[in-house]
Amino acid sequence: MMPTKTSICSGSPVLIEYMEQAYNERNSSYSRVSVLARMPDYHTLPEPVWLGHFSWSTVKTKERWLKANTVVNMGFGAQTPGDVVRDYLDFHFPTKQRAYGEEADFYRTKVSTPLYLRPGILVDGIYVDIKSAYFSLVNLVGWNVRYKPGSWISPGRPCTDFPLANDTRRIAKSARACLVSFGLHRKSTFWNGSKICERNTRNNHVNYGLWHVCQDILHAIATVAKSLDAVYIHTDGYILPAGNAEILEDYIRSWGLRSGRKGQGPALVFGFGNFRVGNHETKRLRPIVGKPYTYVKNAPGTWLQSQLKRRIENVLRNPC
Repeated sequence: MMPTKTSICSGSPVLIEYMEQAYNERNSSYSRVSVLARMPDYHTLPEPVWLGHFSWSTVKTKERWLKANTVVNMGFGAQTPGDVVRDYLDFHFPTKQRAYGEEADFYRTKVSTPLYLRPGILVDGIYVDIKSAYFSLVNLVGWNVRYKPGSWISPGRPCTDFPLANDTRRIAKSARACLVSFGLHRKSTFWNGSKICERNTRNNHVNYGLWHVCQDILHAIATVAKSLDAVYIHTDGYILPAGNAEILEDYIRSWGLRSGRKGQGPALVFGFGNFRVGNHETKRLRPIVGKPYTYVKNAPGTWLQSQLKRRIENVLRNPC
């Protein structure tokens, strides 16, 4: 069954035409492209196969299988969120991001999303999260941002014309978040016919400047959440005493970001992805208590806000 057509945001006709052409060229490189409700057991396949998160492709017969629950359709056929992101970035940012000297050295430092856990109970807790966190951040700082904390930040082009900007489905939200994560070096999973292995693949859109500035903003917000007695922080989600929520939400808003509340009431926090707050609970609530954990690093939040002042003010004047 063909997925329903996705509503197009503000993408220009030239952009959409380019993406349709890229879609047709990509499909022409395969002998067949199919949408499958369930993937086969790769152990039984008679040839090597690339095992992607959204799709698989065989090496010899050149078939491509798209996972039915992850496909999107912009009007010219089924494709993956990764396809859409790659084609969009190819159009707007056809050349590789370059960095040299101290800037390149900084980009080599590792940083990941803020995580904080203090298992326990809150009599009156609340779960606050940042709405469309990564998509909002990439539109604040621009995809091709360049960044050296404490020294300079050179904002880039926002991605407000991303074709899936107005699609409310979960998979479209994943695609928007991929605009940031797509810039990371990743290895691809490969079934060679006898075992699973990982192989390096080419990525023309490596972008650690964007990743670092997004993480610094998230860590700055996490630092404030931690100071407000949060017991749980995971990337852009926070569980804290209900009486402190408004202060955190005001701080999130001061970045030009929007927050929301998913639950309020008695809070029971076991571990990452394992909690209940009021009527909101994770898919798998298990009575297994995790160990306390802290990864919230110092970030130049005040300096960053001062550097991005005009962009933040523009976002606040023209909210999405």
